[in-house]
Amino acid sequence: MNKEKLFKVSKTSLIVAIITAIMLCVSLGLGLSKGLKKEEQTAQVYYSVKSNIDAYATANIVYVSSFAEKSGKIFYLAEDANDYYIISISDSMFNKMKKEYEKNGYLNYTVYGYVRKLDYDVQKLGVEAVAEAYDAKDFSMTDFVYYYGNTYLDCTYNPNRADAGIFYGLAAVCAIISVSCFISYFSSKKNLNKILSVIDEDRILSWIEDPQTVEFEKFGIYLTRDHLIARNGRKGAIKNVINYKDIAWSYLINHKQYFVTVSREIMLWLKNGSSVSVGSVSPKDKEGLIDKFYSLLVDKNDDILIGYTQPNIARYNEFKKQYKETQDDTLRVTGPKESDIVE
Repeated sequence: MNKEKLFKVSKTSLIVAIITAIMLCVSLGLGLSKGLKKEEQTAQVYYSVKSNIDAYATANIVYVSSFAEKSGKIFYLAEDANDYYIISISDSMFNKMKKEYEKNGYLNYTVYGYVRKLDYDVQKLGVEAVAEAYDAKDFSMTDFVYYYGNTYLDCTYNPNRADAGIFYGLAAVCAIISVSCFISYFSSKKNLNKILSVIDEDRILSWIEDPQTVEFEKFGIYLTRDHLIARNGRKGAIKNVINYKDIAWSYLINHKQYFVTVSREIMLWLKNGSSVSVGSVSPKDKEGLIDKFYSLLVDKNDDILIGYTQPNIARYNEFKKQYKETQDDTLRVTGPKESDIVE
């Protein structure tokens, strides 16, 4: 038995918390960088009949008018001082253009996006829209391609968003792990300090080293003469010192994954109604340690109810009610008072 570990909270969870906090910051930074569009300086000037597919381009818009919607995208006829375009923009961007026009009396709005191939059915709608807008009944598909080309500028598309989503998801996972580990470390440290404020290390060690004490190493539990002492895991710091006379009921909780029991948790219910998890055990108890543990626990206090059954639930609720009517509602989970210590 490593005596130092009994009274020293492992820094593993703190280290994990710090590492995941760093990973959180890195993931957020990468997510933000991926989520942002390319720098404006890298954009080419968009030419409806010349620009290459997938090129990142810019255009200075002085006129827009929607004419088609397909696959969640709204397509607009657009113009600048020298050229005609088809662009796809978000509603929020359109509203910004509208506000600029209402404020200034004219539109002069720069957009950035990726050059995309224009579908034929959208082109057909474009022919109809141009013919109606300019009262040009003879306006044909050939005319449309000549003026507007076979491409459009997609200002809603950012190929990096998928990567950004991955990094944001990783950041969320890191945040959960980091917070959980921080809470685990500091709550364990606080709990241990609370125990040691009532009972000093030498006294706890004397109980553990007493020949009558039975250690359940695989559970991280010591059954001393008058107290159950539980550790954080099998080899962690002490997390509970419980007087047997405070225990009213105990049972096992099965934890399952895909309908298979992967671990069993020892639960204690105390006389004032509080519950404490004191250890986790393997579902394959070939050595019969669970039966031995409960046998010794009942020997320490034969009033303890064992097993999760309806009769025990009813008896515990009744017992708890009677106890609260006659006893000072003080829980001795993290260490007995000096008056309770039996040498």
